[in-house]
Amino acid sequence: KAGGTNLAVPKTISEFAKSMYRTNGLRGFYAGSGPAVVQIVPYMGLNFAFYDHFVRMSDRHNVGNAGAAGAVAGGLSKLIVYPMDTVKRRLQAQGFGGIMPNLPGKEGAVQYKGLIDCAVTMSRTEGMGAFYRGLVPSVMKSMTA
Repeated sequence: KAGGTNLAVPKTISEFAKSMYRTNGLRGFYAGSGPAVVQIVPYMGLNFAFYDHFVRMSDRHNVGNAGAAGAVAGGLSKLIVYPMDTVKRRLQAQGFGGIMPNLPGKEGAVQYKGLIDCAVTMSRTEGMGAFYRGLVPSVMKSMTA
């Protein structure tokens, strides 16, 4: 059973898709897509702006400096938008049958009504640190991608 619900854990992609459709309808396939769009616009804007700034600061324009500029730009951008990324992941996890793997003992118990409700609930029940869980690996990934 998944997350304390009456749903059996799907074993194949097609089982998962059927289960998702039965449980949440077509909307379930797009869980978290609104916050994803809201998050990606500032992330990419910041990434390009930081990259451009760091490249222009450099006296020498070469591959090494461009790579360093890209790494720092990616890391800073992720650091700034990470709270929105966390909200997006929570809403996406909720769309997958209400399974909330980051909340031990509360699997399926938290149901967010949307982006703002998710952010407010996280802040009230878990504190601001909840928005930054997993930050270091995510920033490191952004710096190498």
